[in-house]
Amino acid sequence: MYVVDTLTEEELVSSLREADVDIDAAIESGQLSFHTVEETYLRNGSFEPDEMIEFYGDAVERATEAYGTLRVVAETAWLTEEATSVEQFLEYEAKVNDLFDEEDCLGLCLYDRTAFSPEVVRDIIRTHPPSSPTGPSAPTITTRHRRRISATTWTARSIRCRTRW
Repeated sequence: MYVVDTLTEEELVSSLREADVDIDAAIESGQLSFHTVEETYLRNGSFEPDEMIEFYGDAVERATEAYGTLRVVAETAWLTEEATSVEQFLEYEAKVNDLFDEEDCLGLCLYDRTAFSPEVVRDIIRTHPPSSPTGPSAPTITTRHRRRISATTWTARSIRCRTRW
């Protein structure tokens, strides 16, 4: 599941095709799906953390019946344009950590570090404890099921995580 925001589904599909990923088969089989922020985080007109936890809980249940694990990649640029406070979103992030820790699920949130203050980036990193250190100033993102999936952190414009699919 990929929640698109600044990138489009078409851009992502094109990039994956260029990387020789059999993207069409993944989409046709249901292994990969794209959703907008309006279909997920803002589906009721505004962001409600508990509703989103319920949404992901249902998504985990559906995905694990068919595939065993759910992987979610979600862009967060919409936070800079919405009335949602960063504090409210960090509260949600802590709750989703708990949900994903109990389920067969991995969540990767993509944050543009230039869109948030250093304090907010620090709080984001604290909400997602690092799975392994990568240097004193490098942000890290946690893998939920370390026994199955490994993460490598990039220190680029966005906080990103690369996983083995």
